[in-house]
Amino acid sequence: MLEQTLQDNIGHVLQEMRTAYDQISQYSYMNSDYAGFATIALARFRDVMGRPELTEDDLAKMLRSGINSHRSEDPKGCWAAFVASRMAQTSNVN
Repeated sequence: MLEQTLQDNIGHVLQEMRTAYDQISQYSYMNSDYAGFATIALARFRDVMGRPELTEDDLAKMLRSGINSHRSEDPKGCWAAFVASRMAQTSNVN
C-alpha cells in the first residue's frame, strides 16, 4: 500500500511538471528536455520520495532512464505511471 501511495504521489508531480513543460514550451524555446526541466521541482521530488540527498543529476538520470524504458517496454501505456513505478522502486531500494 505504501509503494502504491508513493507511486501515486510521484506520478502526480510528474504530471504537474509535464503540464508546465508543455505549456512553457508552446510559447518559448527551452534549451532543456523534460527531465532537465523537471529538476526545478527537485525539492518536491525529494519530499515525496523521502530522499533528501537526491541531486538534480540523480533525478534527471532517473527520469531519462524511466522515460527511455517506457518507450521501449510499454510505449502505449501511461508514461507517468510507468516512470513513477520505476522511481518508487528505486526509492524503496535506497
